[in-house]
Amino acid sequence: MCAHYSDKVSAVQTSASRLTITSVGDNTSVSLSTELSTEFQVAGVVVSKQNVVVWSGKTVAVYRLDISDSTGLTISALGSFCCECERILIYEQSLLVLSLAGDVTLHTLQGTVKQSLSHDGQVLCMDMNGHCVATATISAHLYVWDLARREAKLVTSPKDLTPLIPNLGEVMQCRINANATQVSLTVAYTSLLPSPTLHVYLLDVGEMHDFTYDTSDQTEAVNSTNEIPRFITNHYWDAHEPNILVVEGRIVQDGGERKEIPSAPPTAVLTCFHVSPEHGLLSLETSRPMGQTFLSLLGVQAPHYITLNKPSKQVQAETVTMRDFDGIQCVDDVTRSAVINFSYYLNTGNLDQAFKSIASITSSSVWTSLARMCVQTRRLDVARVCLGNMRDVRGLWVLRLAQDEPQLEARVAALAIHLQLYSEAESLYKSCGRYDLLNKLYQRRGMWEEAIEVAETNDRINLKNTYHRYGKSLELKGDIDRAIRNFEKAETHRTHVPRMLLDNPDKLEKYIAQSKDPILTEPLNLLIHRVIVQPPTTWRASMKTMDSLKRLYTSILWRGVVAMLLDCVRNKLWMINCGTWPYQRGLVNKSRPQHIWKALNLTKLFCCITRRGRCTKH
Repeated sequence: MCAHYSDKVSAVQTSASRLTITSVGDNTSVSLSTELSTEFQVAGVVVSKQNVVVWSGKTVAVYRLDISDSTGLTISALGSFCCECERILIYEQSLLVLSLAGDVTLHTLQGTVKQSLSHDGQVLCMDMNGHCVATATISAHLYVWDLARREAKLVTSPKDLTPLIPNLGEVMQCRINANATQVSLTVAYTSLLPSPTLHVYLLDVGEMHDFTYDTSDQTEAVNSTNEIPRFITNHYWDAHEPNILVVEGRIVQDGGERKEIPSAPPTAVLTCFHVSPEHGLLSLETSRPMGQTFLSLLGVQAPHYITLNKPSKQVQAETVTMRDFDGIQCVDDVTRSAVINFSYYLNTGNLDQAFKSIASITSSSVWTSLARMCVQTRRLDVARVCLGNMRDVRGLWVLRLAQDEPQLEARVAALAIHLQLYSEAESLYKSCGRYDLLNKLYQRRGMWEEAIEVAETNDRINLKNTYHRYGKSLELKGDIDRAIRNFEKAETHRTHVPRMLLDNPDKLEKYIAQSKDPILTEPLNLLIHRVIVQPPTTWRASMKTMDSLKRLYTSILWRGVVAMLLDCVRNKLWMINCGTWPYQRGLVNKSRPQHIWKALNLTKLFCCITRRGRCTKH
């Protein structure tokens, strides 16, 4: 299967002789697509804004691509010619062809040879970005060509890579940036085994920078004594920003298959770098794990990665927004450069240049995205500036409250929670050992299983509190049985289970009968018998019952029983005698007894109960 992306146009092979051509506008949610059928089996495809070129290895077919709002996306054949080729690139109205023999020639769209590019040896790979082309030969020489002139010219003299890369066998893949100042390479050793290292050659200064994925975080996860390297299977430079490089890394075990281990790291990740002579390969964001439907990286055009995915039976190209641009709806060239420069200067610690790069930004969505960057770089001072430009008073208040936390990670986590970066907040709390705050985060998000797990393992002091809060949450949802179990684990069942079951006397009596807690069984059995099971029917009986309830209150200082006592008195006693005592107190009108309890306050009621001598009968 072959696929290609360029200038917001993608081509994906769907069968042996069919392709899907898709054009994505400035608004990535709106796209146009059409099907292209060929008369031969497709071996490769390349697209541009105006053309689509398909080849089989022996035949090359050229198509015209027209995009308009009225007719949509239309494709028309321009012609075909015979050519044994391994790869083709499109530059304006010319084709750059890499033959099976390793020669590179420049053709017209009709197949006429315009120029032959001479190399010292067979060309193994080539890549184009803008008007510049990079080629690598079997003798490990690197060539950079400029196609903007009438004839292709070398930008610099050929570079011998052998002294720069130890144990170099051959170049497997080369990519060139937008202004032809940097070339990235993946190579194989002299044993022809692939190297897990990415090499970036800076043409201006003649320096080589290397990058290899760290395997220290993978060893423990896969439960193996042998470290599993993450190989760099693909990488692309941004089409417009010359310093942005995105790398696709994959874990591959022996045999090309990987055992399914739940705790293992993701198979494929994307990592974005800012490459410069001063700082080399500087990671702008943490590696982004890709899902099971991810197949390969197709290209980079900030603010998006273009990926090849297979969500169902149909393979398709999709755009993935870079984390630094999350929440930004419309990104023009000025905003794109400002955000990238801000991220770079913020990661290098140059705050003066960082603020200068965003001086012209007025969009609140852009400031929100910049505030999210401050979570990754842990720069709360810069975050305050971003929140101020966002006019986010609540965010500034959160930062002020977080100043009391001794750990920097905990203060940054508070900002992350406010910006809804919950996964980052979890990682920050774990890194600084603030499992109490992590427990609260899980509780606020309704992740009770995770909260209980954290409390049982790392936050034992808040274990009962967690059970109690979980019980309250279940009570609000109406799950009474599970709420009772959690109240029992929290040892707050004596107070909250009677309160919760007060409107269901039968269930409350059954619960007390089954309970082995003497504090519940003895006084509450008396209470249920005197108030609920056999409620008094006369005023004198009511007074006797209140005497016993008062003694019960004074004998056990138990707030839950007091609350239930008041409710029982309210529901069982005074409603029976509503025509006597409340009217004598002058609290309500006799003609409207339904408003009795709206006029009574439970605190005043209990005071009247305890001082009932003043409530004399006329």
